[in-house]
Amino acid sequence: VEILFVIDDSGSMQSHQENLKRNAVLFVSALNQSVILDYRIGVTTTSDKDKGTLKGSLGSYVTPRTVNGMDILAQSMIVGTNGDATERVLSQIMPVLTNPAANFSRRGSYLAVVFVTDAEDQSKLDPATIYNEMVNFKGGDPEKVLVYGAYVPPGVDGCSRDGGEQPKILETFLNLASGGANDNYFNLCSPTFGSDLANIADDIVEKVGSRITLDKAPDPATIVVRYGNLVIPNHPQKGWTYDPATKSIYLGREIDWPEEDQDRELTIDFRRAIFPEEREHAKK
Repeated sequence: VEILFVIDDSGSMQSHQENLKRNAVLFVSALNQSVILDYRIGVTTTSDKDKGTLKGSLGSYVTPRTVNGMDILAQSMIVGTNGDATERVLSQIMPVLTNPAANFSRRGSYLAVVFVTDAEDQSKLDPATIYNEMVNFKGGDPEKVLVYGAYVPPGVDGCSRDGGEQPKILETFLNLASGGANDNYFNLCSPTFGSDLANIADDIVEKVGSRITLDKAPDPATIVVRYGNLVIPNHPQKGWTYDPATKSIYLGREIDWPEEDQDRELTIDFRRAIFPEEREHAKK
C-alpha cells in the first residue's frame, strides 16, 4: 500500500502539524501490527509549488525497512507554514502518483490518501473526477482506493476553520471514497487525535493487510498458507478463509504471528481449480 499524506502548509497549521508529529508513532505502530503489510508512506503539501513531489528529510518515502523510519516520518509531518494561502488537496494527489521521479506507486498496490487541513479544498476540481482518476489508476478497483481526512467537518464548533468556508468539496470526496459510510474522517481539533490517527492505520491494516487476491481460481481443498515455515490454519479469526467470489484469501485478526525474523514471506500454494466445462473439453 502507498499512503500519501497531503498536509496543509498554510500559516494556520503549525499546531496541527506538531500534533501530527507527536502522534506519527501511533500511526506507524498500528500499521506494524500486520507483518505482511509492505507500505510506503510519503508526504506532500497543499501548495501548488510542491505538486508531484514528496517532502521530508529523505525527499522520499518511509517503508517498514527504513532505518529510524518513525522519527523520519514524524519530522516529515512538519512541512512548514509558509505555503500557499490557497490550499489545494485534490490537485496534489495524482501528480505524486504519476511522477516517475517520485517512484512512489507500484503496480497492483493499494492507495490510501490522508489529507490534513483546516480549510476547504480550493483546487477548483470536481471531487468525483479525481476519485475516478484514482480508481482508474488502480486498475478500476475501488477497493484499492482509500481516502481519509483530518479536517474541520461541517457544523463543528470550537475548531478554527481557515477562510470560514464549509468544506463541501472535501466532504463529497470523503463520501465518495467511503461509499456513503462517512466513517473515514475525524475532527482536526479532536482531543483524541492520536487514537483517531491510529484508527486510520487500523482501518488500512484491515482493508489492505488482510486480503490477498489470487491470480487463478484455486481448488479450495488444496490451499496451504505459510508464513516462512509456519503453516497458517484455515480459521476465520486465527487463520485464513477463502472467498471464491473475489478469488481472495482473507487473514484473520487473531493470527499468532511470530515476532522474530521479520524477513520471512507469506506464501500461498494451491492447485488450480478445474471447472466442469474444462473436464468436458478434455474428454473431447
